[in-house]
Amino acid sequence: LFDGFTKTITSYYYEGEFINKLPAPQNKVSNKKDLVDIASTGYLLKHIKSGARVMLVENDDNNKTFSIAFRTPPSDNTGVAHITEHSVLSGSKKFPVKDPFMELVKGSMNTFLNAMTYPDKTVYPVASTNDKDFQNLMDVYLDAVFHPSVLEHDEVFRQEGITYNLESKDAELKYNGVVYNEMKGAFSSADDVVERKITEALYPDTCYGVESGGDPDYIPELTYEKFKEFHGKFYHPCNSYIYLYGNMDMEKVLTWMDREYLSEYDEIEVNSKIEYQKPFDKMHEIQCDYPIGEEESTKDNAYLSLSFVTGSILDKESYVAMQILDYAILSRPGAPIRQALIDAGIGEDINGGYSNYIFQPYFDITAKKANARDKDRFYTIVMEELRKLKEEGIDKEALLAGINNYEFQYRENDFGAYPKGLMYILQMYDSWIYDDDEPFRYIELNKIFENIRSKLDTNYFEELIDKYFLSNNHCALLVFNPVAGMASKKDEELRVKLAKIKASMSEEELDYIVERTRQLKEYQNTPSTPQQLDTIPVLERSDLSLAGDNFVNDVVEVEGVKIVRHDLFTNGIGYLKMFFDTTDMPNDMNRYGKFLISLLGYIDTKEHSYGDLANIMAINTGSLDFSSNLNRNSKDTNKYKMGFEINSKIFFDKIGKTLEIIKEIIFESKLDDKKRIREMIKERKASLQSVIMKSGDSVATLRNLSYVDKISILSENIRGISYYKFLEDLDYNFDDRIDDLIENLKNVAKCIFRKDNLIISYTATDEGYEKLKATLPDLLHALEVNNEYADTYKDLKEEVIPEVKNEGFKTSSQVQYVSRCGNFKKMGYDFDGGMLVLKSIITNEYLWKNIRELGGAYGCNCNFTKGGYAYFTSYRDPNCKSTYDIMSGISEFVRNYDTDERSMTKHIIGTFSKFETPKTAKTKGEESFYSYISDRSEDELAIIKEEAIAVTPEKIRSYADMIEAVLENSTVCAVGNEAKIEKDKEIFMTTKNLFR
Repeated sequence: LFDGFTKTITSYYYEGEFINKLPAPQNKVSNKKDLVDIASTGYLLKHIKSGARVMLVENDDNNKTFSIAFRTPPSDNTGVAHITEHSVLSGSKKFPVKDPFMELVKGSMNTFLNAMTYPDKTVYPVASTNDKDFQNLMDVYLDAVFHPSVLEHDEVFRQEGITYNLESKDAELKYNGVVYNEMKGAFSSADDVVERKITEALYPDTCYGVESGGDPDYIPELTYEKFKEFHGKFYHPCNSYIYLYGNMDMEKVLTWMDREYLSEYDEIEVNSKIEYQKPFDKMHEIQCDYPIGEEESTKDNAYLSLSFVTGSILDKESYVAMQILDYAILSRPGAPIRQALIDAGIGEDINGGYSNYIFQPYFDITAKKANARDKDRFYTIVMEELRKLKEEGIDKEALLAGINNYEFQYRENDFGAYPKGLMYILQMYDSWIYDDDEPFRYIELNKIFENIRSKLDTNYFEELIDKYFLSNNHCALLVFNPVAGMASKKDEELRVKLAKIKASMSEEELDYIVERTRQLKEYQNTPSTPQQLDTIPVLERSDLSLAGDNFVNDVVEVEGVKIVRHDLFTNGIGYLKMFFDTTDMPNDMNRYGKFLISLLGYIDTKEHSYGDLANIMAINTGSLDFSSNLNRNSKDTNKYKMGFEINSKIFFDKIGKTLEIIKEIIFESKLDDKKRIREMIKERKASLQSVIMKSGDSVATLRNLSYVDKISILSENIRGISYYKFLEDLDYNFDDRIDDLIENLKNVAKCIFRKDNLIISYTATDEGYEKLKATLPDLLHALEVNNEYADTYKDLKEEVIPEVKNEGFKTSSQVQYVSRCGNFKKMGYDFDGGMLVLKSIITNEYLWKNIRELGGAYGCNCNFTKGGYAYFTSYRDPNCKSTYDIMSGISEFVRNYDTDERSMTKHIIGTFSKFETPKTAKTKGEESFYSYISDRSEDELAIIKEEAIAVTPEKIRSYADMIEAVLENSTVCAVGNEAKIEKDKEIFMTTKNLFR
């Protein structure tokens, strides 16, 4: 039936039915695996000739997904698996362009396009709603993994992985490579370093004991020959796991796959088995260092971590139960282990939990911003709390809350912008990749939830604590000591090392490296030929939809409050958003408001401790959280609405209870609890510091925009560097500031939570709306009492005035995040849809080539906003000023831009792909609501699409003067390595340390 495939599932158990063998190819398929939880039918196949494993998941989802994965356990820290992932997507036999991945980014209607390196596998997934596009994506990816050009062109390996860079015999010898610089960025994040050291400590004899992404200290040891050997060993169909999902002609796709790819291979033996780490006889204790800035304090800046190996990922019940246990004892607000450590003054933020992305999962408890001297006390407190939980029992309400929390997420199946087919296969790879005979297990969990729920009144979870923690020697206690200036010291050591290597080279060797550097640049600067580019399939402009938005807004009133209804099918779930308009609140007060909403739900009320409150919320809702939002007006971009939101996902029969909880949090939270406020300041500060280290490009861009845009000042003030500095000031001057802080929190709460500034968004069917309508008045009446505070800060509302600062922020990072921005509206230019195509061209051609390929940065981007702002960024960039200078060349690139119709169409199609992502009911409801408060009409998207689809090279060239004007008047902000920022300080007005 499937032309070269046979359906074989050996010893497969499902719902009491034992299937020894499904029919051979010539027979009609009569036995199917009904995946009831996701309304699908699943099949497992094996390709007879090549040995490829294949999974089919059939349903009516038009967002089709394909994935091919390989088991790729590394044996060292050179990052060969990661470099292979990058390199194979840089050209192949059938598609000999230099960067087919980028050509697909430019010209595909994909809803997902990427590749991921895990500690033991490498995954290549794509998704699209367009049949032709989906076929094209599969073809390019399959040819990439099986017939990559990198096996014949070492330039690809040197560009994506690692190479010597020597511009001339007199120049400084350097290392460069995209993965090398990406991992320097990854190793700059303390959180990432901690995670890597945990697995290294727990699994020293397996692939998890090394870094699959690559340790920058070891990546230079990888040779091209070892790279090719790795690909030859692991990238064979018999080591592959192929997946098809959605509404498609499966037989047709399988026949094509057999004919074009799999049939050329014979099955061989590939030893890619993931080895099991032998349990320890006793706990391992490890001390290691991590970098902080030269002027950062080492006091109370250590990490303490205790981690345990917790069985096998193939234990279906513990896979779920350990997540629930994690919630109950560690992750939820007020969880006993978390609270015990906080009460003992160990760490400003406690995190960790159950990690189930590898063969042997682990559970870690990590204290951030702690003191290394507290190592023994940390260990004792954790173990004593675990013994107490085992002997006295775990809070049943917390366990029930954990079950409800995870079961709600599982039943909802809402993955936002990510395709469901992608998320399902990532869950199934959790077991399938280990040759599991029940690979559908983790998309069939309803019965597991039922079973675990039935054990609530037993000692089941207490026995898990005994088994995996108290009686388990397979554990590790780690201390991460902060070392000021460690990153700069390592940079200097590397510079000296490379200088010595260069000094030891003969004239002939130097000439060879200089020539190799020249050849690589020549390769990078030589574009693919038109004939090569023609091999990448491209859709037609006629395949594109010019339809506008379809907002679902029905404005009604209850007790004088507007409710923007979104009547959509939600499977019994109501999506509630309460938007409290704070547009008229002064800038400083909005900052206090931001901190206030980070407290709510995490501080005691008069009726409940915040731990009990967390349980009540989880039992009665799918989620309940507080957030901030700022929406620029679509018709007048100098106007905006700023607000604080309460968001909840609720089953219809829980709406009344949820509103009671919201009322309690708003009116009864103990905003004078100094101890808890201090804990939350430290926790939020530590959390935001981690965000800054991981997402420096976003942080730098938001700060940069605040130099020139009034509205961006407001946004930066509640989520950027300014807000971090606000928290830092509260922390370091707590005793002096606390009384003033409490007074401001109480006043701001009254000003925010009023009936007269409330707009409600609600996504549900009529049944859900009637439940809301019947239960809402009580909360509205309570909010009405705060209406008298409407004018409290009205006279204090100040006009914010942008100030150009051009700052360079110094951190312990090994890489930089550079941002330039400017305002084109102030220079007489208006936004139009063609700028979205311009964004694609600049990012995917000019910046990609010069900042990523030639410069070695991991990422780059640009954007043009309706508000009139243009910005250009780099991500995990080894450079700073040279990137700034490259950005100066954008206008000249655009002025001279020319291309053929086919390439122009590619950029237009890539632009349109952003409009075509399928939306869930929740997403549709949110988009509809934000269109309402920002005054965005349904035809705006249609107008933008019409302008984008009509773009020509001549139109692109017409933007050159605008970009030149932007760059001549641009501002700059960068976050990065302290030595590099200081070296390139000429491009900044000031340079300063970001963290104290």
